[in-house]
Amino acid sequence: MSKSTYQLDEKTLNMLVQIYSKMGFTFRARTHFDGMVRRGYTIDNDTYSALLFDICKKGDLTSFQYLIKLAQKSNWLPEVNDGKALLRYLCNNRWYDKAFELLETMLFVSPNDTFDAFHSLLEELCRQGSTSIARLLLEEFSNQATILDHKAYLHFVNGFCQEKKFAEAFKIFETMLSKSLSPPVDGSSQLISWLCKTENFEKAIELKNTCSRDQPSALLPIHCALINGFCKSGRLQEAASLFKEVLLKGLVPYVDVFNALIISYCGQNKLKKIKELLGFMLRKNLSISISSYSSMALLTCTGQKLSFALSLKELMLQVTYFPEFVLYNILIFHISSTRNSFLLDSVIDAFHKKELQFDEVTYNYVIRGFLLCNDVSRAVNYLTTMMRQDFKPSNRSLREVISCLCRNGKLAIALDLSREMESRGWNHGLVVQSNIVEALLTSGKILEAIEFLDRITSKDLIPDNMKYDYLIKRFYQQGRLDKAVDLLNIMVRKGSYPEAYSYDYVIQGFCDEHKLDMALDFYTEMLHRDLKPSTTTWDALICSLSDCGRVEEAEDLLKTMIQLGETPSRKAFYSVINKYQSEKNIGKTYGILKMMQEKGYEPDFDTHWSLVSNLSNSSKKDDGKKNSSFLSSLLSGFGFSGKDKNFKVG
Repeated sequence: MSKSTYQLDEKTLNMLVQIYSKMGFTFRARTHFDGMVRRGYTIDNDTYSALLFDICKKGDLTSFQYLIKLAQKSNWLPEVNDGKALLRYLCNNRWYDKAFELLETMLFVSPNDTFDAFHSLLEELCRQGSTSIARLLLEEFSNQATILDHKAYLHFVNGFCQEKKFAEAFKIFETMLSKSLSPPVDGSSQLISWLCKTENFEKAIELKNTCSRDQPSALLPIHCALINGFCKSGRLQEAASLFKEVLLKGLVPYVDVFNALIISYCGQNKLKKIKELLGFMLRKNLSISISSYSSMALLTCTGQKLSFALSLKELMLQVTYFPEFVLYNILIFHISSTRNSFLLDSVIDAFHKKELQFDEVTYNYVIRGFLLCNDVSRAVNYLTTMMRQDFKPSNRSLREVISCLCRNGKLAIALDLSREMESRGWNHGLVVQSNIVEALLTSGKILEAIEFLDRITSKDLIPDNMKYDYLIKRFYQQGRLDKAVDLLNIMVRKGSYPEAYSYDYVIQGFCDEHKLDMALDFYTEMLHRDLKPSTTTWDALICSLSDCGRVEEAEDLLKTMIQLGETPSRKAFYSVINKYQSEKNIGKTYGILKMMQEKGYEPDFDTHWSLVSNLSNSSKKDDGKKNSSFLSSLLSGFGFSGKDKNFKVG
């Protein structure tokens, strides 16, 4: 305890704790406060409040819990304004239970004076995005009937709208209407937009009518919200009718309404209506949005009205602050979609006459345009010019140019571009790699294709999550299983999982090369990834195992197939049956034949007769009952009766 604490009186110490707390000197404030507690001094309400404020600001929950208990034992109750501030601090720290406890105390001691604090807490919770917590608060104090007033409902509607929980907000809104409480304008506008988005237009119109009737000042924002909702939902006729209604009332809709109508009219190719709206906007000095300009540019370019499009661009320069090259870029993009190289050249010429410089966006749009016009050479020219000026083309530009070159037989130019990309350290995406490799393989340049992939891999110019499944198939078809396996492993290292058919090709390839252990390793990995082999892959594994004398493993695979719900092919069954027959293992042969029958296959006559003959010969040699019984069972199983006197064996 500080020596000064012993020397100062009670009043002075209260004042010091309050001053230090308000200045943020928590340690000094606590030192004097603890000294007062030990000496049994009376601590003022203001002292408790100031120190609690300071501790809340510091986020010290442990100290707060200690002090609030002391304060409550001393019958501490903050002033209303202090209580509101303290409740706000508690909310900011997410100490909701402490806030609820404090509010309960305040309401119990002085309910008439602290309802404002309750609304302040509700507002703070809703503002912070904790409207659900606020609803719990409302339920906690629902016995205080006077609390559920208009102001509280407004906080809830605005809070739920802010959190995009419009369904919850609408429930509160309907409760307000049932109690004849006027809804908030901002919240109502957002609810109208949500109702239109969910195609609940009748409710949206009803809400508009209610708000307009109860709050005449809300007529304009509510109507504008509904017009926007109609436009975005494609109900242009209703939007236009409501727009006219607003004008007849002598009101000017918000600028976003004009832009929404322009975009909608563009979608319906109503140029006359668009010109009328533009004229109104110019007279009222309303700004045209970039989205509206883009929609109008698309409409005029699609209709090949280039002169109007250029005039519209000049108008935008007069009434907006958008840079001219941005407006040209939008125009070039939409002109490109027409696939008309003459119009594209006209816009580029107009661009150069303005002494404007191409930026990255302009180059990419021009490249796109000439590709759409099937003028690959000019697209390549702009691409190389762009790169010489140290602009990086978009992945789409690189991808589409190289793809077109490969498709058009201009592989050498595509490879030159690829080498330029390598020198700049640019990644080769899947489409670029696939097109170059496919072109090389088609030309019979297998080694060059492998060298290309090895080179970009060694330079780490491959993005993550690559999907090499198609190239795995192509290298398998070219007899280069080693490269197919390499690509599969690269996929896994890069965080991408191969498709089942990629494993199929690899497994079948190893079976063709009689490398069964490698095939079985990839088969195990395949099952581990929860992928199912194809029937062809099962056949390859089972037949290869049988052919090389590993027939028991082949039989295990047959059983695994059946356990997984698959039906082995007749070929797979016979590869195992024939091997067991060659080994004179009649019991195993019979077992597989029976399994095959259960799967709907009937054995052919030669297999059946060979098995019967072997059993018959074995029975004569052994002169025992065991094989005779086995033979009878086999004959019975395949539809022959042991009592048939006309049937003879041997």
